[in-house]
Amino acid sequence: MYAAPFVAGSGRGVLAAVLSGEPVSWIPVGEAGLWAFTVLATAGLLKIAATSLSIGSGGSGGVFAPGLLGGALLGLSFYALIQEVAQAPLPAAAYAYLGMSAFFAAAAKVPLATSIMVAEMGNNYLLIPPSLLASIVAREVSGNTSIYSSQLLHRPPREIVDAEALLAILREKGVEPPITAGQLADGGIKPVRHDTPAESVLKLMEKGAPVVPVVDGDGRPIGVITPDSLEEAIEEGVDLSTTPAHTLAYMEAPVVGEDEGVDDMLEKMLTYESEAAIVVDRDGRYKGTVLIEEVIAALAYILQEAGSGSRRRRTPERA
Repeated sequence: MYAAPFVAGSGRGVLAAVLSGEPVSWIPVGEAGLWAFTVLATAGLLKIAATSLSIGSGGSGGVFAPGLLGGALLGLSFYALIQEVAQAPLPAAAYAYLGMSAFFAAAAKVPLATSIMVAEMGNNYLLIPPSLLASIVAREVSGNTSIYSSQLLHRPPREIVDAEALLAILREKGVEPPITAGQLADGGIKPVRHDTPAESVLKLMEKGAPVVPVVDGDGRPIGVITPDSLEEAIEEGVDLSTTPAHTLAYMEAPVVGEDEGVDDMLEKMLTYESEAAIVVDRDGRYKGTVLIEEVIAALAYILQEAGSGSRRRRTPERA
């Protein structure tokens, strides 16, 4: 990161310099040879990896400019290789523009729009035919998954982010939430045994159960059934009347001990990207389920009480 700070940022400044042919730190813009190819290709792949990690984490440091920069660097690396082997038919900037077009069309699945955009950026409409060709090929060989749909799929549920924000505010105020997972556990969400027909799970969900925990013969959780997993089973033609619940149960929610703090529980919920947590007692048996809405309500109440307490403590000083 210290040697290539643009890897961690949007890269807009570096992109502008690359397209104008200006020297950028140690990046050999417009140079030829194996060394230039290696450096440019490595820089492009590092930028792509950093952007992928950012999106995969649920956040984003941007998609558009980082994607264009990664494509431009790969295009320049191709120019460096071609120029070393034979005389490149086009200037280096043209390869940068074509790399941008191909890479972003593959990532966003918009070859026509990308080709026109690149021509506008380069102020040269002669770039449209080669850009369109490169974009269509890149689009076809890269599959159907868009970087934008992936960003949404990997984004944690908004409620978990809200709960983490409340927890961060409490910590800034020096207030550690004095609540445990066991105190929040809702015993109203009853589990089903592993050999219970999945048809019974469907009836529970029709009555409003957000998730249905599945336990073994000793009452220890082996997983949960979510509405999505049950709907998928129905679409696949699974006979719910004869299918035992454990065959549809997956560990899609974290299992936490009743004595664990709400902060540890939230961290596990974020890891699982789950809006529910299964709470067990000291013997590992099912105790209850905590929903993210209950966590938010508890943290909001504690925050309100902390604010009221601080105002009451300051009142005598003002008097």
